[in-house]
Amino acid sequence: MYKLFLLQILISFIIVHRSKSNSTAYWLEKRGNLTLEIFGQSELPSRDKPDWVTEYDDVDAIVWNISTEYVRDINSTVFYSPVSKGKRSKDVVFFHHGHSNCVCPSNETGLGQYRCRSGCTSSDPKHEEIGGVGYSWWDLYNVSIFFHDLNYDVFIFSMPLKGVNLGPGSNDKTINDNHWWFYQFEAKGDRPIRYFVEPIVLTANYAKSILGYDRIFMAGLSGGGWSTTIASAIDSRIKASFPIAGSVSVLFFFIFKNMTHKYVIYQ
Repeated sequence: MYKLFLLQILISFIIVHRSKSNSTAYWLEKRGNLTLEIFGQSELPSRDKPDWVTEYDDVDAIVWNISTEYVRDINSTVFYSPVSKGKRSKDVVFFHHGHSNCVCPSNETGLGQYRCRSGCTSSDPKHEEIGGVGYSWWDLYNVSIFFHDLNYDVFIFSMPLKGVNLGPGSNDKTINDNHWWFYQFEAKGDRPIRYFVEPIVLTANYAKSILGYDRIFMAGLSGGGWSTTIASAIDSRIKASFPIAGSVSVLFFFIFKNMTHKYVIYQ
């Protein structure tokens, strides 16, 4: 019965909003409002040169300093893996790891035990995939081989405070990888969602303006799927997006099963 009720809500919503949502101006306004909420301005950040780049044998680490007056010394590392070193594909894929992390040598202590870096391995492989080719400290889901086979270069992202982006709020005694840590700054006027989205926009600037890629496609898993949804909503340069187990319309969360196993409207 509750499924029928949910369907009725969904149909009613579609009918009421159909005429508005068919307008290009309507969706451009929505995009502008979302951009304003995230960055405090109607335009996307325009910076296109990374703060520094570290070259490894099999990948480049592109680092963006995304510090603000609220959060200092916060960097986002994005891994760049072309099909062939020194060459570029026509289009490029952005892939977002989400909340996944590395497994680092157990003889390390403090931050060294937790920060993703060369010498660590992916925490993701399960069962028969353990030890498989392609899983690495920078490609936790082993996706680069897949996209390379399709002739796409790849940029790989991670969440703030996770893995390779571990940093602010952490020291040798305390590891800070909880995103609720940002809440203290939101209460002071910050817009913490920008730390999740800005590295994607800056990398799009870099990919288009500096490297000269034509189209950008994006995918991500879990928190990376959520990041994919947000980024593609505000940045029209992302031509197709594939969020995996990431986010769906709030309408699908209207029905909430409470502790007494009765279905109620969630508000």
